[in-house]
Amino acid sequence: MAFLPTNDAVTLARARSDFVRVMRAMLICGRAEQQPPSLAFIKSGGERLQLATRAAVGGGSLADAEAVGAYRQVSLAWLQSLRSASAFDAILPDMRSAPMFQRFAISTTAIIGDEIDEGRGIGVKQLTLAPDQLRPKKCAAICVITNELARMSDAESLIDAELRAAVAIGTDRVFLNAAIAATTPIASTGTAQDIDAMLGAVPITPQSRLHWVFSPEAIRALATERNNGMLVWPDADVVNGGRLYGIPVSISDQLPADTALLVDAAQIAANQGEVDVSVSGQAAVEMVDESAQDVLAPVGASSIVSLFQANQTGIKAVRTFGFTVLRSAGIASVAGIAWATPPEPDEPVTQQVAAAQAAPAHHARTHREHP
Repeated sequence: MAFLPTNDAVTLARARSDFVRVMRAMLICGRAEQQPPSLAFIKSGGERLQLATRAAVGGGSLADAEAVGAYRQVSLAWLQSLRSASAFDAILPDMRSAPMFQRFAISTTAIIGDEIDEGRGIGVKQLTLAPDQLRPKKCAAICVITNELARMSDAESLIDAELRAAVAIGTDRVFLNAAIAATTPIASTGTAQDIDAMLGAVPITPQSRLHWVFSPEAIRALATERNNGMLVWPDADVVNGGRLYGIPVSISDQLPADTALLVDAAQIAANQGEVDVSVSGQAAVEMVDESAQDVLAPVGASSIVSLFQANQTGIKAVRTFGFTVLRSAGIASVAGIAWATPPEPDEPVTQQVAAAQAAPAHHARTHREHP
């Protein structure tokens, strides 16, 4: 069954909302004694919610095409909503869309056409190719809530916010680690020249689609950098994900502190992938205190909790997506950013230091806050 859109933004918002309702319906259905109220909730959600929550495979049949299509429609809308939370998804529309397991013949040498003079032959250059393949990658998140909370209407916004943040973090962790590994980081000079250095390191072509990615520490330093008391970037609304040099800016806390990236999305092949959601009220989960979590920590640092005994239900979201960097030259990074306000040109650094040492402690603090 087709659902004709009336407005793209409205249709996307409705589909995303339907997917959140699907997740809540699955949570409510997690226990047998909750079947009657859960069925009433599903029926009240409209035809698409009923289709999306229907079993995709029924008795005596191979598949329910309508159920699969409805679930895919709402789940993809939820993935598209990650563009405001994930750097990967923000850049994704400008990447080269490709199916999973597609093979690429990546050219490692650029072939440039030359002007031909009359009576001279055409220069020949050998093409060097490096094979690559778009392989799927996965990230997962599990959210455990009480069954009482699942029945509350406020649970939808809570589940949506927590799972969106968790899936976005997992996606960016995989993508940004691979992006940094494809670069040789540029050492920071401590000035805004780092921005120009990244621009100079990435070859720009008419097909380029550039994107900045900053860590929170780097974006904070960039937004407050001053020269002669004036902001270096007064027109760049970078904190709110604006533009710098006309290039979109994304912020991700999955970048190492004081790190920035410039990505040419046209040099990356990607697949948005899918998200699969499952629930369980019978599982035993290992609850870990993330503040003290360590790969080498003993098993005793965590505890096993029975969701059935605790009257809780767990919902798991697994995202399968893919990307491959076609040319490493399409990504540049700066590490160790230490952008700071330089001293006034008529006051050498040595005079500033001497004045700060000679002044009382409270005066020195005021001097640093108001250069």
